[in-house]
Amino acid sequence: MSKSNLLGDEKFDPISRRARPQAARGRDSLHLFIIRGKFDDDLDVSVWVRKMGNSSIIFDFEVKRDRTALADGYIVNVLVNAAGKPVRLPERVRLKLSRN
Repeated sequence: MSKSNLLGDEKFDPISRRARPQAARGRDSLHLFIIRGKFDDDLDVSVWVRKMGNSSIIFDFEVKRDRTALADGYIVNVLVNAAGKPVRLPERVRLKLSRN
């Protein structure tokens, strides 16, 4: 769901609809490469919430081609303020993610 932009070291944040600096992005992630995929492959990508903390969300993901697992992994996202300190996830975000 990321949108590309011309902000260099920043990325678009779809929740706040603003660009955020590199320091605000999640850094703890693991990607396990299982089977090679090709450029024109039709892939099924599944993403789900493993855990929601006070200021963080862990997303698990899996990439498949024809029911064959190609890769899986997770990413930890932490919501931070302008000073880089963790802040509580807004209730509206919690509600939307808990429904899915």
